[in-house]
Amino acid sequence: MESKKYFNCAYGGSVDANGEVVMDAAIMTNDLRVGCVGAVRNIAHPITLAKLVLQRTEHVLIVEDGAQKLALESNLPILSPGQLIVTIDSKTSLHEEEDNVGAVAYDRRKRLASGTSTAGEMGKLYGSVSATGTAIGCGIYVDQSGSVSVSGCDKAIYKYAPAQQILRRLRCKTTSIDEVVTTIFRDFEEKMDVSSPKPDLGVILVTAEGKPFVSFKCAHFPWAYCDKGYVYYGCARNERFSEKLDVLERPLDCMCEDSD
Repeated sequence: MESKKYFNCAYGGSVDANGEVVMDAAIMTNDLRVGCVGAVRNIAHPITLAKLVLQRTEHVLIVEDGAQKLALESNLPILSPGQLIVTIDSKTSLHEEEDNVGAVAYDRRKRLASGTSTAGEMGKLYGSVSATGTAIGCGIYVDQSGSVSVSGCDKAIYKYAPAQQILRRLRCKTTSIDEVVTTIFRDFEEKMDVSSPKPDLGVILVTAEGKPFVSFKCAHFPWAYCDKGYVYYGCARNERFSEKLDVLERPLDCMCEDSD
């Protein structure tokens, strides 16, 4: 998704006050390993750099020059200034000015992971970083009960930290996933105490058993998940399409393969 101009991350992402695409990204696994990068520039895939923080350092978050240095030392391609900037017709853009993209995963070994990537708010000040991309528990969280990624109004997500709250309530196992997320949405709006329009919020989740779940409180929320050889997707409320995947490029340990 970072290479698609329709989303607010990396290529085609929002520009800051200096006219640059400045990005944040985070990744987390169910053994509580974490890697985050903040305020990085000219990197095609910030989520890859976040994964390097997780795999090669003892740190949780590396920002700006430190993150750029890690990218160089790890031989990640550095793009030319302005290469991530794209002029998009507003009618074809799928992202809001401060939105992010997220992904959750579950494999045959029952390992869970979550990741998010964002260019943040349009026109943000120099040095600004997003909560969804740098603060674990806000935009993403993973534990033995599931993996979750939250998208929406960054400032509100930072104050409420919905990702960790969703999994904490899910661990109680006294209510369904739908009831948990509905309660979080309602509580989120009440605690934010804002007048109309309410801050948008969308959630993707996969449980410890590999069950996917999508819910959102906004007009449009592009989503997709792969399960047992099919891809399911939608954008508007009550919209759900499916297609059979005849060829899987990288099955690895993915549950997409309809086999043992």
